[in-house]
Amino acid sequence: MNKIELKFNRVVKMIEKYPEVFTYGSGASEAAIREAEEQLNVTFPPMYRKFLESYGYLVVDEDALWGISPDSSEYDVVIRTNRFQ
Repeated sequence: MNKIELKFNRVVKMIEKYPEVFTYGSGASEAAIREAEEQLNVTFPPMYRKFLESYGYLVVDEDALWGISPDSSEYDVVIRTNRFQ
């Protein structure tokens, strides 16, 4: 297991232990992930895909890991990326 996988697993354990601290989605489908990749013209790394499949997006305090968020454009990686272009 590499460092990124270890960190991801630690985050998962923290979310499981303290769910009230985090806001996150219900996960993204493979089709939604592929659509986001196509819209951004990228291929997401395997661990980011795993994150998207598991959570979709993640927020703790005011910090967010953008992802796929059909309910909130604030955390959607495609919408947020397009705003910066």
